Amino acid sequence: RVYFYPINEINKKIYDEAWQKLKGSIEVINKTLKVKGRDLNITHSAGKYAKFTYDELCIKPLGVGDYLEISKNFNVIFISDIPKMDIKKRNEIKRFINLVDTFYEARRILFILTEASPKDLLVGGKDAKIFQRTVSRLEEMQSADYLNNSILEYSKMAMSMNYSVLFIIFNAIIHISPKEDAMKLLQQIRKILTLTGPLARESASIAGSVAW
Repeated sequence: RVYFYPINEINKKIYDEAWQKLKGSIEVINKTLKVKGRDLNITHSAGKYAKFTYDELCIKPLGVGDYLEISKNFNVIFISDIPKMDIKKRNEIKRFINLVDTFYEARRILFILTEASPKDLLVGGKDAKIFQRTVSRLEEMQSADYLNNSILEYSKMAMSMNYSVLFIIFNAIIHISPKEDAMKLLQQIRKILTLTGPLARESASIAGSVAW
């Protein structure tokens, strides 16, 4: 489960626990990315994980270039406090649409804490028609197929990975995928890793020994 609504104490707790479990012992740091000569400050960065609020990504004047840079640096992205959209705040709506499009096309995994289901985030207004694509993509990004394919794609980069990144992948599989799907996915990853060098071959044995 990666999409949590409404925003209440129970869902906040589950969302925060997902962040803690996935990042594990990785230190949370402040990271600065460069976007066309500008600094883009990431206040909650942990390896290939990053955590944001809606305000940080959609109220601030960010654009597609910023979202692309985030997607290049992070595989798993947490976004909290997403409200129901105000039809009058069209700039925020357009940023959110661009954000979802960018992360979807980059096959990034999104954890979302929001006030409503995708179809209820925006009701009416001039952007309602184009927002239907956003709804469709948010729904697909919650699916087992999307999540498993994204994780499998990350594993194909094993030649350039170190142990910490591999552990992130295995940890994501455990906590995101249903157990039956995760077992099949880990088997596929073991095959990939076995073919990609000594570090990967040794890491493949880790994939086979992961327990729930």
